[in-house]
Amino acid sequence: MNGLELTLYYKDKLVSQAILNGLPEIPQKILLQKDDTLILHREDRPGEPAQIDESGQVFAPAHIACPLDWLYTDLRPGEPILFDDGKIEGHILSVSATEAHIRITHTPPGGAVLRADKGINLPLSNLRFSGLTDKDRQDLKFVCQHADVVNMSFVNSPEDVEELLKVLTEEGAPAHLGLVLKIETQRAVLNLPAILLTALRFFRWG
Repeated sequence: MNGLELTLYYKDKLVSQAILNGLPEIPQKILLQKDDTLILHREDRPGEPAQIDESGQVFAPAHIACPLDWLYTDLRPGEPILFDDGKIEGHILSVSATEAHIRITHTPPGGAVLRADKGINLPLSNLRFSGLTDKDRQDLKFVCQHADVVNMSFVNSPEDVEELLKVLTEEGAPAHLGLVLKIETQRAVLNLPAILLTALRFFRWG
């Protein structure tokens, strides 16, 4: 629809013309089944289902965006990848600086529909990133004033928890604020005792 020219006439006289632009893309629902190929790419463009020709052959695999620059340097072929809280499972076939090719290894019977804004989990990948982004730090200012609980995803080490507690302290987090840490990777499981001991320091406000 973007780029469509609109023309308004009144009593056969041209009144106005305009070019339609700025409409958001409609999110696509992507049906995935076992043995399908899915491309995860750094380019921030809407995902699309696989393109199939008249004979039923796939000539362009399904693709979705994950525009995190650092992610593609940390992924390795053979590592598992999960989507939508584990409803869809796959393993990584190949990785480049801009995309990863994934073979779907498990879905519910009949396949599964992958929608926009669903989670991605990389349980065995060694992801080297700070637990908090700049946006997270800004959001925590609001959390400390208005929320009852704060959730931190992809906790990998006690240092991630230290960073969160430091920001919460600086922002004057109230005593009733709850803390949820999501343990989603093998590295986090190996570090679980230290993560828990670090998190217990949060209750000094209680």
